[in-house]
Amino acid sequence: MQTLGIDVSDDWVDVGEKTEVKRVKRELKALDALLSTYPPGTRVALEATGKLSRLVVERALAAGMDVRVVDPLSFSLYRRHLNSRAKTDTIDALALARFAEKEWDRLACRKQMTPEMQELKDLLELRETYVKHRTALKQSLSQNSGAPAACKAAIVSLDKAVKALDVRIYRIASQDDYYKQFLGISGVGPATAPALVWLFRAFDFKNSDQAVAFVGLDARVKESGKFRGERKLTKKGPAFIRRLAYVGANSLRRTKAFSAFFKKQHAKGLKTTAVNMILARRLIRVAFQLSVTGEAFKLEKMIST
Repeated sequence: MQTLGIDVSDDWVDVGEKTEVKRVKRELKALDALLSTYPPGTRVALEATGKLSRLVVERALAAGMDVRVVDPLSFSLYRRHLNSRAKTDTIDALALARFAEKEWDRLACRKQMTPEMQELKDLLELRETYVKHRTALKQSLSQNSGAPAACKAAIVSLDKAVKALDVRIYRIASQDDYYKQFLGISGVGPATAPALVWLFRAFDFKNSDQAVAFVGLDARVKESGKFRGERKLTKKGPAFIRRLAYVGANSLRRTKAFSAFFKKQHAKGLKTTAVNMILARRLIRVAFQLSVTGEAFKLEKMIST
């Protein structure tokens, strides 16, 4: 099976296979013409570069290709180890193809998305940007009592913007069957459910481990001989889903259903942050399971598993 590495820039698309690279303009007709020279089922790997790579993903999927998304950080580290003395679009395309051949089974499989799901992703990312700025501004104002009234007005404006985005996000996400299903999961609210809808409509994960790893909630382990390093999250993938899952997990510690779970984990010496991470991972795993089976959420599975 052929494996292609595709590097996307503002004007060009470089398609690499083994030692050969073909370049075309980043436009519909030129891209379709090039992709049509490869058979359906051809494996394609490209970096998750947002809107820039969107056209390539859509056309590759339309051509019947198997598309996988590569985390930019992971690919960057891999590329460095190739000891290349230069960084060009051509080199990146070939390196992507090589990376995909070695790591294919570990890469998330991209699915064709409807225009509504694509808009949902854009709105979710925009909402995350507004929330970050609002939080930063509130923290700054809390330490500055002499700030002008216009600063407080800015927060009010940001609040209105977030609410307006929530309305549009709800209109799209609530039409999907996953929405009500995910909304029933403990810790999942109106802000988190749409993010999970997009996640499991956009990608076809082989198992829950792959889903957890994709959103960067898996822990990086450092051990060598007697050395035991501190475990930290990989923090790869969409940050807004990671944050929403953590916030949802944190809200559970105040509930009667999860109070015993938190006490049990604290008795093991785990801090609240670590327990939140455990539940955030379980939240993603449960959502994956529901997306596969279509079953309703069962609280006991989330607490006991």
